[in-house]
Amino acid sequence: MIEELGNPYMLDRHWTKLYRELKQPFTAGDTSRTLGELIDFGVLEMRDLVTEVSGAASGEHQLEESLQSIAAEWTNMKFLTRNYRELKHVYVLSGLDDIFVLLEDHQVTL
Repeated sequence: MIEELGNPYMLDRHWTKLYRELKQPFTAGDTSRTLGELIDFGVLEMRDLVTEVSGAASGEHQLEESLQSIAAEWTNMKFLTRNYRELKHVYVLSGLDDIFVLLEDHQVTL
């Protein structure tokens, strides 16, 4: 339980949920929490809740990292164009194979 309470991915929203269930006030950004304080509030009787909130925090962090990675890959994706037939100011995408592969990979990830 100590490791779960020390989860570095727990944000204010996770602590708010935990403190709400403990029926204790919580101030966003407050980093002065202590294990003794949480024990006094009865956190040891709420192991399932702590596990759930900590797990959710880790899962959300992993999702955020995945989304950032996907966004970075699309930011750096080069879209090649070529003229459409004989028209000088009309272009179409070309070389779409890599784009479709990346799109399919990210659809699976999402």
